[in-house]
Amino acid sequence: MRIILFEDHAVTHLQPLTCARPAHAITCGSYRLFELVGRLGHPVVGKVRPYLSRHQSQEYGIASTDRIDDDTLWINARIVPHLQNLAKLETLVRLNRAGVARQGTTLLAALVPRGITCAELEFGQYEDVYPSADLPERTVELDVFEYPHDVIRWNVACVHDNLVDRIRHGGYSQVEPGVWMADNVKWDDSLRFDTTNGPVVVDHGAQILPFVYLKGPVYIGNQVRINEHASIKNASVISANCKIGGEVDSSIFEPHANKQHYGFIGHSHIGSWVNLGGGTTNSNLKNTYGHVRMRYPIVNSGGAVETHSVDSEMTFVGCFVGDFSKTAINTSIFTGKSVGVCSMLYGVITADVPAFINEASSLGDQSSVSVDVVIATLKRVFARRGRPQTEADVQLIKDLHELYSPSQSELVVRPLSL
Repeated sequence: MRIILFEDHAVTHLQPLTCARPAHAITCGSYRLFELVGRLGHPVVGKVRPYLSRHQSQEYGIASTDRIDDDTLWINARIVPHLQNLAKLETLVRLNRAGVARQGTTLLAALVPRGITCAELEFGQYEDVYPSADLPERTVELDVFEYPHDVIRWNVACVHDNLVDRIRHGGYSQVEPGVWMADNVKWDDSLRFDTTNGPVVVDHGAQILPFVYLKGPVYIGNQVRINEHASIKNASVISANCKIGGEVDSSIFEPHANKQHYGFIGHSHIGSWVNLGGGTTNSNLKNTYGHVRMRYPIVNSGGAVETHSVDSEMTFVGCFVGDFSKTAINTSIFTGKSVGVCSMLYGVITADVPAFINEASSLGDQSSVSVDVVIATLKRVFARRGRPQTEADVQLIKDLHELYSPSQSELVVRPLSL
């Protein structure tokens, strides 16, 4: 059997999280879907948007599909990486019976027997093809991400169970009640914990400087550095190679992100290679204490992009910062705002920010960011981490620019509006 993680058209609803990564690589509850699916005991390949194929191979070691002459289990890449979903997928593998599972019109999973050609399908064709293959319907309930705020909601819901699973499988040592550490963790005696609501798990090679407070459930990934006087709490997940200071609450940092200085980030998703300048703070609660309404770019049936207002049904929603973006010192981001990839932020951010933008509307300016500037900047950033910039890295930025950068006519300098 071969397992294929596939992206469907609704993956575009998860921007900016999925602009520069496959949906199966979104971190939630300290896991990514491709990591959990790897436990099913069969080779895993990915059917993703074409421009992400090389990136998928380089960053995650997952090949794109070739021609497959074997039984295949197709799994929607938007499925939440939660242990309950893994258990249901394990049942599908164990039963090994052909069939499809759907949620409304969304194809969740399909076990396709050998002889039905599926490897040549292009992105987004799966829903049209599998119904005509006369595969029986299977009743399997699997949770999926519909919008970016779902990632925060599910992270809070599943991080406790996922961390308990990490402890069970990860070879950690319990250094204090509810506090689990892997090998080569450096931490100061001034470190304080609160594990009343869940465990604190610290992975290999992490460094925790003096006077840090960790309130579980919290995950600190490989080679992370937590700076002095930081407060990390309440379902926060800090992925590998991040550097974190200040206050973080119920937020996800993807690998290689930096927030080294004071400032607050709450109920937010921060992409890879993002740098948040000192004093950067976001709001995660409206002054009215009501539900946060989000505005998302959604591709309609005709292929045009329309902006839709979506009720998150959540009281706490922070910001979503796309990969490779930066903020200047003392940047303030209003509740529920999204920032596209490769943008640079200054001042007060009161509205969503497109990709490849110098956003300083509160200071009277907005302009495009050159793709060459982004590539040159990332080369310097990578060098600081001892990583060479590859041809695939450069091509990814060029592809992102072509796909997501707005035209000059779309640039709008917005006066500060409360």
